[in-house]
Amino acid sequence: MIMPKPGSENVLPDLPIEFKNRIRELEGYDVKFLMQKQLYDTDISMNNNRLSMPHSQIHCEFLNANEKAILNDREGDRRLPCAIEVVVLDPYLRLFNLSLKRWGMGSVSIYNLVKDWKRVVKENHLQSGDYMEIWSFRVHGNLYLLLNCKKVILQ
Repeated sequence: MIMPKPGSENVLPDLPIEFKNRIRELEGYDVKFLMQKQLYDTDISMNNNRLSMPHSQIHCEFLNANEKAILNDREGDRRLPCAIEVVVLDPYLRLFNLSLKRWGMGSVSIYNLVKDWKRVVKENHLQSGDYMEIWSFRVHGNLYLLLNCKKVILQ
């Protein structure tokens, strides 16, 4: 069941059948629409190697208590954010292993997909201006993220 954040008046998109079928093949469950995001230069830059997802734009809670605790922790002398491993299902139904981190910037929290994000960008020919629907689901308790890209057609 897909649940919007309380008070959200946005209409939730429908997940295309090919994604539903792939989730079923993976024995996935607990499918949730997280957000729609327009990609910016920083999201596709090979130097940045991250997809940012501002917490304020996410429509529902998708992390379990253990995942939240890990993402709220810091490690090492430089107090770097800890990460959780996630599997990402791309628009071509391929699977990628990435990491999810939570960065706090003052009172703002941003989730970032990192560690091989540039490979996802390259293999999907993502461009600044493309729109991406981001969904979550679980397989045997593990967090998966699904990316459904809406390409911008340049004239």
